[in-house]
Formats: sequence, C-alpha cells, structure tokens
Amino acid sequence: MTIEGMDNGTIRYSASPFHAYRANYTPSITARIDCYCVTVYSDCTCHTTHADGGCDHPNVFTSCGCSGDGYSDPEPSPTTPATKSSWTGGSGGGTSYGNTGEGIYIALQKMFKPDYQFSALEKYTIINNYQYSKALIDFLNNEGFTPANKAFTLQMLYNIEDGQFTIVKQLNNSIQNFIYSQKSPVNVDLSAILNDLNLPENQKFNTVYKTLTESPEFKNLFLNIFQNSTRYNVKFQTGNIAGGANGDTKTNLLDPTNNIITIDANFIKNNSKLVVAKTILHECIHAFLNVKLCDGQLGNIPNINNEDFYNIVNKSYDGFNNDQAQHNFIYNYMIPTMEKVLAEIKDKLISPAESTFLQELVFHPESPTIDVKFNWNDFYKNLVLGGLQDCEFFKNEIATFIKDPQTGEIKSINVIDQVKLNYYNQYKTRIDGLSKN
Repeated sequence: MTIEGMDNGTIRYSASPFHAYRANYTPSITARIDCYCVTVYSDCTCHTTHADGGCDHPNVFTSCGCSGDGYSDPEPSPTTPATKSSWTGGSGGGTSYGNTGEGIYIALQKMFKPDYQFSALEKYTIINNYQYSKALIDFLNNEGFTPANKAFTLQMLYNIEDGQFTIVKQLNNSIQNFIYSQKSPVNVDLSAILNDLNLPENQKFNTVYKTLTESPEFKNLFLNIFQNSTRYNVKFQTGNIAGGANGDTKTNLLDPTNNIITIDANFIKNNSKLVVAKTILHECIHAFLNVKLCDGQLGNIPNINNEDFYNIVNKSYDGFNNDQAQHNFIYNYMIPTMEKVLAEIKDKLISPAESTFLQELVFHPESPTIDVKFNWNDFYKNLVLGGLQDCEFFKNEIATFIKDPQTGEIKSINVIDQVKLNYYNQYKTRIDGLSKN
C-alpha cells in the first residue's frame, strides 16, 4: 500500500500485489484509492484455471469515503458499519464471527457488502485458512472498515492465495507495518523488531514507536517545513553501532526512497523511552534529508531555494557520511516540530510521579541565587539539542564540547552563552536521570 499526497490536496492510495518474501519481485498496481475512493480488480469470478488463461470478467470493488467533495459515508447499519463507534459485539469489538473459516467468511461478507462480493476462489481461501482469515477480520474490527483498510485486506487475501506467507506471524507483521505506516510520516517495515519481541530492546522500541504513531504531529513531521507529504520507505532495526552512536541511517543511493535506520540496542536499554523517541525522530529526519538531496524536490522551505539547501545539507564525499551539515539543518528548522511531537507523547512515556517530580524542580542557569522553575518547553528544547551539540550552530551559539582523552569526561570550551549552556547541562542531568523502564 502506497500513500501519496496529491497536488489538489487529496490523498492517493495505491495497493499492489507484492511478494513480501520473494526477492526482486516487481509489483503491478491492482488497486487504487483516489481521495479515499478505491477500485479493486480481483480474480475472476470463476476458477483459477480459467483466470490463468486470461480473465475478461474480474470482480470489481469500488468504495468511496472522500472528505470535502460532498460525499457522505453511509449511516451505520448491521451490514454497513461506518464508524468504529457503531460496532457492536464480537471479537475485537466489531462484527461478530464464528470460530470457523465459514464463520469468518460470513462476517467478512457483511463488512464488504454491498460494494464487493467475494469470488469462489476468495471464499475458498478465507474458509480454508482460518488463522490467516482471523488476522484479517481482527484487523478490520480493530482499525475500522475504511476504504484503505478494505483495500489492504483484499491485497493480503491475494497474498494468502498466492502462498506468500508461510506462517501467520508474517501476515501479522504486514498488518502491523500497514497500521504504523498509516500513522507515520514514512512507510515503515518493523519486521526485524516484531520478529523478536523477546529482546528487551525490541520490546521497548516497539512500545516507543507505537506511542509516536499516536502523535498527530509525528505523521506530519515534514509537512510544515517541506510543504509536501511525499513518503519514503524505512526499515527499522536494533543492533550494535560502532563508534558509540545512538542511531544510524543508511540510504540506498541507487534507490534513495529506501532507508535502514538502526537504533543501538544498548542505548535503548540504558535510556528512557522519551529519549529513545527523540532519537527515532532524529534519525527519521536524517533519512528524509537524504531522500530530498537525491530527488531534488524540496517543496517550499521559507527563505531557502534549492541551491541554498544543497549548500546547507549536501554531503560532498563518500555518500552521506558527514552528519553535522544535516545537524545544522535540524538545529535551525526542525527543533520546534520535534518539540511538539515530544509534548504530544510525554504523558504516555513518563509516569505521573516522574512528571510531578520534574515540575517541582528549580534550576539556577543564570545565577546560584536566582531560582528558575522547571519548564516543559525548556525541557523539550534541551532534550532535542542532545545529538546536535557537535554541529556548527550549537558551537557558535552555546559552546563546544570536548572529551578528555585521559578521564573520558566531557568538558565545555569556547563558551559563547553561559546561561544557555547552564540550561542545557542542568536539563540534561534530569533527562539522563529519567526512568529506563
């Protein structure tokens, strides 16, 4: 499922058959949703044998749910549930179904009528693949009967028919990736995380990322700056990163829409969930800047044209190795957006007791005798500055940090603004002291 922002302000969804576990497979588009309208051409109404010979009478499913075009969703009824709040009973709080393949088929028929009638082959697939079908109906019950979700469900049904999944977990991963992608600024693949949730770092990452998707500002992370919603692909994983970095972003220069973001496993385990969330945001921005440098479509950044952007962010050697140029961009343009995301999820990642403790703190950034009460805006800003301390603008506006080669202690030199430095250090102490659970 690809989600694309259109010039006319609408959203286009394109659903294509894809082989999640087959290398070098090139998909062809079989479903499209323009402005939340979907038309899906599925298998023939007859058997696969005839379909293989060329089908001239496929099933066609069209459903709309546009906003701003005068279209209204149907009123809730037993067979056309329009909103999640209209559902009653059943597994997942939605349409009830029996604990058999036949029971799931009957329930799915209710969900898709009157727009779509399953073919004989689709009916056979649903009935005879109970665990897979159950995952699909639970997805619809939990996430809603939207056109996009219906199109995705049909796509997964085709993949089941085609034998692309060898275990139900693969389908569940695809469903979870789709759910997260709908609520993210990128198309995500968290399979490496979801495949091993027994690892504490993966459990923690999954909790943090799920919380990020509950932030409206996270989904629109790049919209305010770049004035477009072009999406790219990110595979997330945890692992060991050389050199002590907390996160690392690799971009495929031959296909820059594909990125791999690694968050260091020890960093995840040894830091609070809010700090991990900030690091994920940070790395997502690196990936986006890499993509923009390659595609040349910058959108409408205030006071920056294409040439200036490349001068600010360009990587002049060996691909994308020098992060500090991008850190300058984050420092100057992305901090307010990052602060807003963190503010929206703070209460879900910091306990009430810890929040109360922080709010009662008093700092002394200006003078030992002048009390300054804790402020959440200052907290978010100094949290975001973590990771940017080596960039040019941090050094020019606050101070330069160096590491003592003998003791390993981090010291500040060339202090430009002592008050800002005190704010940073004093808030950093409290940020580092947040619960790691």
